[in-house]
Amino acid sequence: MIHLEVLTHDHLKRIQLRADHADYVRALGKWDAGVAPALVRNGGIALVAPEGVVACAGVSMFWEGVGQLWMRTGELAEQYPHALAKRAKNFVRSTEECLRLKRLQAVVLVENEVARRFICWLGFQAEGLLRNYGPEGADYIMFAKVRG
Repeated sequence: MIHLEVLTHDHLKRIQLRADHADYVRALGKWDAGVAPALVRNGGIALVAPEGVVACAGVSMFWEGVGQLWMRTGELAEQYPHALAKRAKNFVRSTEECLRLKRLQAVVLVENEVARRFICWLGFQAEGLLRNYGPEGADYIMFAKVRG
């Protein structure tokens, strides 16, 4: 049965990332040495199916009331689109409430049309183009949900 777990370093090691996410992670360099421990320390969730990790997500806080959503999906995401969408929507809603966010933002690779549609479905609006933003040198779009 598919379920949520508190994010651990093991989830990040076990997830079989989709190609676009794998390129991003490879460009970060020492994923295990630098980024992964910070993601786990900051808290997050993993969507887990019997076959493996479907997706990992979390929010990095910039300062009080402002956070940045991140999500990395695995190859299993295509097998569980409804479960992923439902859990993501609930995660965004509960995160906004629990952390009392006035702004939740996310960056999405320009070429990833599916991710752009998904982030809009989650209630985010596009704010602008970030040229040469990603660690791989790609362009991204900043999206945000702003209260008030």
